[in-house]
Amino acid sequence: MGYTREELPVHTKKSTSLFNNLETMPGDPIFGLMALYAKDPAEKKASLTIGVYRDEEGKPWVLPTVKKVEKIIAEDVATNHEYLPMEGLQPFVESARDLLFGNPSASLTSRIGSLQTISGTGAVHLGARFLNDSLSPKRIWVSDPTWGNHHAIFDVAAPNVEQKMYPYYDAATCSLNFTGMMETLERDAQPGDLILLHACAHNPTGIDPTKEQWEKIADLCERKQLFPFFDSAYQGFASGDVDEDAWAVRHFVS
Repeated sequence: MGYTREELPVHTKKSTSLFNNLETMPGDPIFGLMALYAKDPAEKKASLTIGVYRDEEGKPWVLPTVKKVEKIIAEDVATNHEYLPMEGLQPFVESARDLLFGNPSASLTSRIGSLQTISGTGAVHLGARFLNDSLSPKRIWVSDPTWGNHHAIFDVAAPNVEQKMYPYYDAATCSLNFTGMMETLERDAQPGDLILLHACAHNPTGIDPTKEQWEKIADLCERKQLFPFFDSAYQGFASGDVDEDAWAVRHFVS
């Protein structure tokens, strides 16, 4: 249940005065569009706002595979709600690792640290906190444009890290500005800088580098000692093949 500030339970004047200076957070633009869509009386309308599945009537649709697995879990006598280990549910963590890295060898597995997080935002936030605390980078390079939450996450998780933008989308040609990207990073990026990369299905443009371009990006990162930070939110949704969409990450690892 949610409350507005005026609806919050009041106990004493002293307790409410502690929050008098709080500013109301602006509404999320995507959820705002969803609310406007719901209120729109038009019969012929389509929502392209939030990334969810809908049926032909616009109602939530659950994948049959998800329903099947939920049924299996519900009927499994071993299912419980005990606390998970700090790193998360081990079978899930290992499966997610293998999905991204493709059944890595024992030598590679020993170099990979994996843990369960709260969705994609939680993963990027935890990664940002970890890199900030362990590497103390001065800058992070982010594509122009990028997912809006990337900026907000680093504002909170790594407030002392300067956020720089590298060219990415060429509006004139509706394509990747690869030359501008490489020239900017070559000229301005410094050893130890982080570079945030979208593994596939770049958000929000949907435009990805070719394999040849990924190879050049990897070479630049290695030569200039940049630390690549991949956001892999849509593996399998770009090409329809989970292995194909993991190519960039696996190339960087190799």
